[in-house]
Amino acid sequence: MTPGDRVHDRLLGEADTSAQFSGHTQLQMMLDVEAALADAEATAGVIPATCVVPIQSAAKAERTTARSLVPKRSTPATSSSPWFAI
Repeated sequence: MTPGDRVHDRLLGEADTSAQFSGHTQLQMMLDVEAALADAEATAGVIPATCVVPIQSAAKAERTTARSLVPKRSTPATSSSPWFAI
């Protein structure tokens, strides 16, 4: 994928604005939600409070890639399968 190929690049125009929608930024936002969820679950007693700091520490986009989060498939993905090919 080259610069300008992403939908956000064409729709948003400004490079600074488009960067807010980069794959890395979107992944970090998802991880931020997971970290906040762990905190809320600990407050509600769903998970032990001792789990919150390790989850928040691990929720860093630099530690992974979006591609690594998708399970490897032994068969080709189809539109009816839960995981489409990336």
